[in-house]
Amino acid sequence: VAKHIRSLSGMFGKRHGALKLDLIPFNPFDRESTHVAMDGVKGHPDLTNEQITALIDACPSSTWRSTVALCIYAGLRIGETFIVQWDDVAWGNGKLLVTSEKQTGGKSRQRPVKMEQELEQVLLEGFEAGDS
Repeated sequence: VAKHIRSLSGMFGKRHGALKLDLIPFNPFDRESTHVAMDGVKGHPDLTNEQITALIDACPSSTWRSTVALCIYAGLRIGETFIVQWDDVAWGNGKLLVTSEKQTGGKSRQRPVKMEQELEQVLLEGFEAGDS
């Protein structure tokens, strides 16, 4: 809802919108709040190791287990998990090279990510299973 209000406020606003073009006398969305209240929740709830293990074990395939583990342990976005290749994994070195899904000027950016032992174990199982 907040995103839609921001969009509408821009369409009706005095910078580029209907207000600037003198199509309306005032912006009806000026007084609407675009702040999202989280009711005391800060970020995502912490999962226990047992919950994480149960979640990964519940995945139907090693590809799914690797995807979930990359999101949980390395903090990757779902789109980034599809870009990671086996060559990006530094086995035994605790590092993972992640290519960003956004391209700037035709170039993709890469960043190193710390790889937890639990993540490396899940990825190793996927690698040995022959997943792509």
